[in-house]
Amino acid sequence: MFRLRYETRDIKDLAKFKLFMKLCAGYHGQQFNAHQVSIDCGISQTTVHNWLGILESSFIIFKLQPYYKNYNKRLVKSAKIYFYDSAIVCYLLGVDSLQHVELHPQKGAIFEGFISAEMIKLSKNFETISSLIIGALIKDKKLMSLLILHP
Repeated sequence: MFRLRYETRDIKDLAKFKLFMKLCAGYHGQQFNAHQVSIDCGISQTTVHNWLGILESSFIIFKLQPYYKNYNKRLVKSAKIYFYDSAIVCYLLGVDSLQHVELHPQKGAIFEGFISAEMIKLSKNFETISSLIIGALIKDKKLMSLLILHP
């Protein structure tokens, strides 16, 4: 059903969209570079942002904004992208077994994404913490921890 909706209404070139999905899997747990993805896919940056919006609204991916003490940095720095389902990431990356995951260079990002997605789900599913803001604390260009702040 999702495939039909994407093909007929929002996505004109399914082959490029599949490449886009694989590139997004490559960016799982990293700051997303729309410019580079547009070059690699042969599509415009507008299309990249539109397709990213489709994946977000379909609850396939989510963005995690970096947290800096400097408020302006929080606004201008690129978000990291994550897939809600680590099995989709593994499929798109060509990971087909537990042994392969253990050897894969993105095993840390896959695990980081799993934990981040579970924290997002937790914050959305319980009324007592539904207003939490989750951000990534960045130090020396590496994710240090997830930060949970009460607004």
